[in-house]
Amino acid sequence: MKILIVYAHPEPSSFNAALRDMAVRTMESMGFEVRISDLYAMKFNPVASWSDFRNGHDLSSRQYGMIQRDAYLNDLLSNDIKEEQSKLAWCDSVLLQFPLWWFGMPAILKGWLDRIFTAGFAFDKDKWFDSGLLKPRKVLVSVTTQSPESAYQESGIHGRMDQYLKPIHHTFRFAGISPLSPFIAYGVMNMDDQARRGVLQDYHDHLIRFLKKQVSINPDS
Repeated sequence: MKILIVYAHPEPSSFNAALRDMAVRTMESMGFEVRISDLYAMKFNPVASWSDFRNGHDLSSRQYGMIQRDAYLNDLLSNDIKEEQSKLAWCDSVLLQFPLWWFGMPAILKGWLDRIFTAGFAFDKDKWFDSGLLKPRKVLVSVTTQSPESAYQESGIHGRMDQYLKPIHHTFRFAGISPLSPFIAYGVMNMDDQARRGVLQDYHDHLIRFLKKQVSINPDS
């Protein structure tokens, strides 16, 4: 079983980094192969632009999505896009690790999706959702928040967490990738060390359930 971790946090000593490291240890202890796209460390460019297409590609249409598809099919995407697509093609499942910033993904992670999920690679005409081109992969979303869990209830100040995860999960579903039960670490900025150790243990247990499910789905991987 091969898992790609897409990690989006600029601080190496962050709790997100601790969660990422727990995921790597847990997965490798069970014999899984792991690759990591550390977007900030890579200085990944999140901005979609005409430079995403190598010289020789026809830019006359000026429709970015259409050009993406043609560039993918003609092997004219920029090297950084091709490298990330090769990781996605390699893996069986994806794990996203990021903090919730302004009730969504950090811009660098949103830009990763904008540039990597190209037409022809992740989807195409009549090839989306159940027939998406990245099926049958799974995705596990692991998120940290500053506000406590009580803030993300129906009656809380922010409302249910589901509404913030829905566009993320829907994006992956569109490409044929099935979302699994997410892991949410609430209020991490206000936790003491003991509480953080408890969250890391909870995450370990969550990952074990996730990994065992993957093994049962893909016994020969």
